[in-house]
Amino acid sequence: MKTLVLSMISIAATVAAMTACTSESDPINDITNPKDAKVEIKLNAGVVNVETKAQIVPKPITGTTFSEATQVPLLRLEGATSPTWSTATNPTNATITGSNVVLDDSQKFYPAESDTKVYFIGYYPSTGSYTSGIVSYTGIVGETDILCTPETCVGSKHEPASSPSLQFNHMLSQVEIKLKGDVAAQNAFGKIKKIELVNIPTSLDLTLGSTIAIAAKNDSPIQNIAVYDNATGTNLTTTATTIGETAMIYNGGSQKYGTSANSLEIKITYGDTNTTSIVNVNNMTTGLETGKKHVITLSFKEKIEVSSAITEWDTSTGESGNGEVG
Repeated sequence: MKTLVLSMISIAATVAAMTACTSESDPINDITNPKDAKVEIKLNAGVVNVETKAQIVPKPITGTTFSEATQVPLLRLEGATSPTWSTATNPTNATITGSNVVLDDSQKFYPAESDTKVYFIGYYPSTGSYTSGIVSYTGIVGETDILCTPETCVGSKHEPASSPSLQFNHMLSQVEIKLKGDVAAQNAFGKIKKIELVNIPTSLDLTLGSTIAIAAKNDSPIQNIAVYDNATGTNLTTTATTIGETAMIYNGGSQKYGTSANSLEIKITYGDTNTTSIVNVNNMTTGLETGKKHVITLSFKEKIEVSSAITEWDTSTGESGNGEVG
């Protein structure tokens, strides 16, 4: 069964807005003795235009909201200021339906100390292994997106935050491949059998905190990620056409793929004898970026020419580049 795949446009809210603790004067509950009674935390979640490649029933996320009773891991810490997330113990699942978050009993109340603030971080999917503020994922082979919220403050019992919301952000990059070729190229190259992204790390560490980061594990295996793989193959057309699946991959970290310092290699297998060619995409100023979709067009002529365009997952435009291989 295919792994759940998520893709999502970037959240527009700034980290400052998501981490601010603003007050509201109205009490959360109608209680007889506000000083001593438990006060429940009210929290929402936001997801925008999430899609899945594999149809899973029930689908965990539909459109802009979570499907009914989706289980999402949350970490909770308390303190007067931003906490140290490496001290957080194992996460507890919250139940999210639509944008409504139902916290577990162990997480749902403010502490009795009225001025002690509460902070949350959420991540998805739950298949990662959590240890001391780090979620470790394995088997990230293009079919699974990793989502995470920044540190989110919900205020204190005395001053609860106004409408706090968990906003989930992409931690990977999308890569979509398009092909086109003139009549001469169609005859010369024949059918396209396979398109691969070369030597991509598949084990990643997601570090939680006031700043969220993702990195390849030091001992991460690397492998080619097949965007398209069909022994029969497909014919080139004169108009650029998407081939295979959009892959979600690690962007390379401090040396982003697609730059002169770290090329994004694309391996193409074609023709009756399964000839292979390597295309190097290495002239992008910023390279692959988290939360952005990168459309790479392979133009088959006498040689394969490459152009690339970057768009936010909210469809705004970004940089473009090109390259070629003989």
